Amino acid sequence: MLSLKSCMCGESMQSSLSRHAVRHLSPSFPYPHSSPRRRTAARPQKRCAAESVKASTVDLDQIVGGESEDCELPWWSRTYCGYQERFVQPFELPLGGDRALTLTQAPRISAAHSAEASGSSDGGATTGATVWDAGIVLAAHLLQRPRGAGGAGGVCLDLGSGTGIVGLAAAASGAFSRVLLSDMPSVVPLLSDNLQRNADVLPRGGAPVHAVALRWDDAAQLERVRAMGPFELIVGGDILYREQVVQPLMMAVGALATERTTVLLSASLQHSPSTIRAFAVAATEAGFEVRALETSAQHADWTSPEVRLLQLRRRTGATRTLAYWSDN
Repeated sequence: MLSLKSCMCGESMQSSLSRHAVRHLSPSFPYPHSSPRRRTAARPQKRCAAESVKASTVDLDQIVGGESEDCELPWWSRTYCGYQERFVQPFELPLGGDRALTLTQAPRISAAHSAEASGSSDGGATTGATVWDAGIVLAAHLLQRPRGAGGAGGVCLDLGSGTGIVGLAAAASGAFSRVLLSDMPSVVPLLSDNLQRNADVLPRGGAPVHAVALRWDDAAQLERVRAMGPFELIVGGDILYREQVVQPLMMAVGALATERTTVLLSASLQHSPSTIRAFAVAATEAGFEVRALETSAQHADWTSPEVRLLQLRRRTGATRTLAYWSDN
């Protein structure tokens, strides 16, 4: 367990966060070509001609920011952790009082996980089963939602759940009548383990939570999950990290979101601003209104200026379809 002295930032920054959160940081910084004090967001790639045309209907600068924008990482950023703390040891997200979500991490869940990731838009990456800054920001944001009266809230679906941090935070908020965690079939065992591990800290008599298999480009799985809706909220923490995910993710969002659904995704500028831009354009073309929430909407204890919270709503009259991408 880490002491307050192990934090890289001064006590003035520490005071804004709970003591519970502070103890999960590591002073080591294993990543090359990065500063432990400041990380500048990667410069967005130059827009292609097609994107320039589509951009007339979406404010990309509002979503991603100016090309020269500097984004300083928060002192609690997972980027500052050593390998064991960052990818292996359980991560805890305080819920208030003595309660906290405890998330088992697994950079490689199984051989099946590695094989499935290799054949997916992840391109072989298996880091989706670990906790990332953008996931923490979205999870903490959901904890601020008003608690539903008598379980009167709607259904929440978490896409690309990984460790389950976002979906479990949604369940802990008490704002939903049911919560679905979803990821590739090989990740479901980790989701189920974390669900069982945190059962005692979720509200008693609260929303039932289930873990389901869902590949975004699998029409049959999308149909099965869609039957579990309709969804009041669809969330996804740090799932916009490489441009290959845009097409299958839009297939899933297009199939699962209705005109009454709000989609809320968190994305990290330090990962891939070009992916965020490409997704915003694709979502707009698919009939969604896209905007970035103000940083002030983030939880005061878990704020990061380099994380974007993207809110999508389907425009009235836009068609919901599984086949959007097959026709474009």
